[in-house]
Amino acid sequence: ECEVDVTEVARQRDTLKWEFEGRTHLRPTYTHLILWSLVKAMQEEQHEGFRGRLSPSGDRLVIEPHVHVGFAAVGPKESLYSPVVKDADTMTFHEFCRGIHAITEKVRAGAVVAADLQGATVTLTNIGAFDATGGTPFIIPGQLAMLTAGSILERPRFVDGVKGQTRSVEPRMLLQLKLVFDHRPFNGSHAASFLRTIKRNLENLDLRALLEDGPAAEPSAP
Repeated sequence: ECEVDVTEVARQRDTLKWEFEGRTHLRPTYTHLILWSLVKAMQEEQHEGFRGRLSPSGDRLVIEPHVHVGFAAVGPKESLYSPVVKDADTMTFHEFCRGIHAITEKVRAGAVVAADLQGATVTLTNIGAFDATGGTPFIIPGQLAMLTAGSILERPRFVDGVKGQTRSVEPRMLLQLKLVFDHRPFNGSHAASFLRTIKRNLENLDLRALLEDGPAAEPSAP
């Protein structure tokens, strides 16, 4: 479990969300941003095990060549599904957000099929949408880990001063992440390193760069 300072990410999101909507008709949500940080962590060589699957005998880890991530989504009558974005490592951020949106709409319409729910090795459940600050999920059978994100809360934290200045207490936007993982292929140090990488990716997101790596802005009406 770790605490993530998303103050800068929140500022960028508030500044750029209308530009994103103008280009893709979608605003980036925190689920998009957390999942993107997860995808980037799974692409790193030292964390490739989280792209894997255990063999039927449980004695061998088979690494997938691409990143397939799941996320929890609520369907009709509050039914819960875990749809999957496949080959997420081959997508731009815009394509990734559209993929999440498309499959979420299928869930809400009750139109998902079995293939939409298969293939992930790690799944995100964002319980912050329900005002929960944290929780301990279970791993979906056949997967290796589940990541939980809680509500983003404004809290006081010590912040280092610039160029040796005295530290100060400032309000910061903080998010709790918790990783539950299969201990058979991983030990605690593997999981801690993976979670630390997700945290680093999320705290250092450059939303301007993600915005530019996509379709051009639509021309204004004359």
